[in-house]
Amino acid sequence: MTNQIRTIFGLKATKQTLLLFSAQLVNALLGIAVSGLNARALSVEEYGLFSFAIVVILFVAWFFDFGLFAAGSRVVALAKSKEEEKRLLGTMIFSCLLIGVGFALTVLVLSLFIDSIFSTNIGALLFALSPLVIVFPFQTMFAAILRGSNEIGKLAAYTVLPRLFYLVAIVIALKVSSLTLRSTLFLYVATLIGATVFIGMVAKPIFRGWGQLLGRILQETKSYGVHIYSGTIVDNLTFGSDKLLISYFLGAVSVGVYTVAQTLTMPISMMSRSLATSVFREFTSRDRIPMKFSLLNFLWLLGAATALILLAKFLVVTIFTAKYFNALSVIPLLTLSSVFMGLNQLYHSFLMAHGKGRYVRNMSIASSSVNVIGNFVLIYQYGLMGAAVAAVLTYGVNYAMNIYYYQKTVNSLIVVQA
Repeated sequence: MTNQIRTIFGLKATKQTLLLFSAQLVNALLGIAVSGLNARALSVEEYGLFSFAIVVILFVAWFFDFGLFAAGSRVVALAKSKEEEKRLLGTMIFSCLLIGVGFALTVLVLSLFIDSIFSTNIGALLFALSPLVIVFPFQTMFAAILRGSNEIGKLAAYTVLPRLFYLVAIVIALKVSSLTLRSTLFLYVATLIGATVFIGMVAKPIFRGWGQLLGRILQETKSYGVHIYSGTIVDNLTFGSDKLLISYFLGAVSVGVYTVAQTLTMPISMMSRSLATSVFREFTSRDRIPMKFSLLNFLWLLGAATALILLAKFLVVTIFTAKYFNALSVIPLLTLSSVFMGLNQLYHSFLMAHGKGRYVRNMSIASSSVNVIGNFVLIYQYGLMGAAVAAVLTYGVNYAMNIYYYQKTVNSLIVVQA
């Protein structure tokens, strides 16, 4: 057992996982620093408008994917040479440029009506930003393609660089003059553009032969990507239903308590996602998930969950103060839901690597339905504990379906090989 564990930690996938996981942690810390500086420099109203503007842009951006990026990720993973990967990247950049233009025009049109719809004052800012928001689809595209090509070092860099550039830009702005709502929004988008251009240059795409390659990507989008897209839309539309219903039934204070518990438990599954990303390309040529990856994932989840349960009281009081002591009541259940979420990651990645878009879509619809219905019924009856139970049921159902579809896929691969 000891030798097996040593072997696991010597694997390339393990090293890549730790690299990506570290990048995600650094990105989270940078996010805290950026939020703190913005909150201090802006008024409460301005900070609220800043957050709302970013949410609007990101929400609209969810729809500008169309399954093309997931399809491109899989086609790149199946590429036979580095040159083919780079030509596919060039093709995806061309496609993403068209998608980005459509996204920018949508934001421009939305800016003309958003103030009257939401009674805000960000329409003029969104109008001015609209030509620059073309970069947002590129962020999703590069993440997908770098995963498919197994360029985990570049993906880790792209995870950190936008926020790092933004933090540096904010600090400079504060030193030179001051930070306003307009300037911080433009810096947010401008630094994302800078990081994206940098990663694009480092990736060295090849812009030739894209006509034939685009046909392959579009075919993969029809058979696979569109199902991932529809499942993702369902997931995104139902995300946050717990907090909305907690706010409705229990009030804003309970939302704060529940958010603290979620903040502490969510990192449990973060390394599992990093591992699933690191081995995505390898899974395209595997007929099952290697035991070494499952063992590594299990050891991480067991250790992280145990550590959190033991340190929960200390972490809540030290980081968030005793005002959030009630969060301790739901941390055990939310820890279990995060363990289920982490267990799902390898199966999810395996199914996507083998083009099982319909399976992934079905799981998204089923688990999202459980999430919304469970939250509505259980929060009303049992408060925060009901929300935590709903989270366990959501990811538990998703885990059961992942196991079912994984076995179905493995059995079909065995039949094909026979």
